[in-house]
Amino acid sequence: MKNFNLKIIFTGFIFVLIFTYPGYSWTENWVDGTPYFNEQSRFLAEVLGHEDDAMLAPGALVNIPDPAYKIGDIKNFYSYNMANNSQYLVKASLRGVSDKAYIFVESGKAVTKSKVNSLLDAFENIYESITGHFGPPPDSIDGDPRIYLLLLDILDGNPADGIRMVGYYSPINQYKNTQLRRWSNQKSNEVEILYIDYISLNNAKLLAESVLTHEFTHMVQWARDPRESIWVNEGIAVYSEGLLGYNTRSRISAFEIDSDTSLISWSGKIADYGAAYLFITYISEQFGGVSAVEAIIRNRAVGVNGIKKALSGLGKSISFDNLFSNWVVANYLDDPELSEGEYGYSGINIKIRPSDTEEAYPIASKNSQIKTWSAKYIEFKKEQDDTLNLTVYNVVRDDIVAQIIEIGDETVVSSVKSSNENSGTTTIPVENSKAILVVTSQPDPPETNLASSTYRYKADAEAVVAPVTSISNKKITTWGKIKQD
Repeated sequence: MKNFNLKIIFTGFIFVLIFTYPGYSWTENWVDGTPYFNEQSRFLAEVLGHEDDAMLAPGALVNIPDPAYKIGDIKNFYSYNMANNSQYLVKASLRGVSDKAYIFVESGKAVTKSKVNSLLDAFENIYESITGHFGPPPDSIDGDPRIYLLLLDILDGNPADGIRMVGYYSPINQYKNTQLRRWSNQKSNEVEILYIDYISLNNAKLLAESVLTHEFTHMVQWARDPRESIWVNEGIAVYSEGLLGYNTRSRISAFEIDSDTSLISWSGKIADYGAAYLFITYISEQFGGVSAVEAIIRNRAVGVNGIKKALSGLGKSISFDNLFSNWVVANYLDDPELSEGEYGYSGINIKIRPSDTEEAYPIASKNSQIKTWSAKYIEFKKEQDDTLNLTVYNVVRDDIVAQIIEIGDETVVSSVKSSNENSGTTTIPVENSKAILVVTSQPDPPETNLASSTYRYKADAEAVVAPVTSISNKKITTWGKIKQD
């Protein structure tokens, strides 16, 4: 008999979240605890089954029962201590209630009545907006459609740099304890519940409403697809924040600084959120708006396969490889006026700097590593009268895909065509002063365990001599003009 015990190696995530870039603080960057429960969510859905239609709340809330609690009532909730990987009980009192939510606040934590009421009002809009786009949340556990919002001090180990975990959704609470007894050592609250750090209500730069939007999206997503990959879940959750008008700029900024972040291999960095968010936003802009994201949520395939299935269902014929290749160029150029609009965003701005710059030639050979499903941008500068010959090689596997952005009077994007199975060569003509080599690793199958790949390139510049017109049988005057016979 297999027994699933959730164990989080928390330090492995937190240390990669430490940022020392000027201007970064937890008030602008926060992390979500939901990824820690992803493996658990997949396992429980596998062994206990998951029938989404039977689990959903009705599309319109009707015949809502009277609240099960009154203001001031005390209740204990199972919560998760991220620092020592264990559950513990939080005593909390009911501070707010509506037809859609209960708000409980951990005992001893200072949250004003006005802030509780403000969050309760905000959740009305969040609930209507998210369910309007993506469908209702689960409601199969307690017969009460209200979502429990627990405001507490999330025990995340208090990282010294101040980047905090300020919310999470744990699917363990969607099951009865009688169901879990055989499969897990954890306890369920047996209610639909979201955990929000109370400190998020007390800081002007970090809106609790944005965190609540993110976590509620996870709950709605789980109701349809509890096996979904972390990067898709997180990308959609941040997308929801942007959809409702909350600030997502800090995630984009983190990705701009760390643009060789893998889209698929989740490590927990702020840049991971930025990459996933940008990719989901790109799909939305290119393929019909929110309906494209809804199609990803509603289909039961996961990760890359889920995105392929969603786009196919919308009648979009594009391979994931080509989609990814277009996206990484869009991240660099961000110019929706180019081509047919596939090389930029209309709703957000992004500025990525080259990973490296080359301007001394010849380059006999240079090796570099790249994370799978990430991009590196190498700028090649040259003299105006030179052509540049550039060759890119696969070193280990046939997974390197290279594109070239030629920048001159016009911007042109093209693939570096392979001259054989291991290399591809391109020439940058005299009229273009520089070019950007965009290198990606796109292994097959996509969600492989490979962490990185290796590529190599070489380049040489060649001066172009202007052709000389023959002047035979012509006489040259002393002032330089050709004299006709």
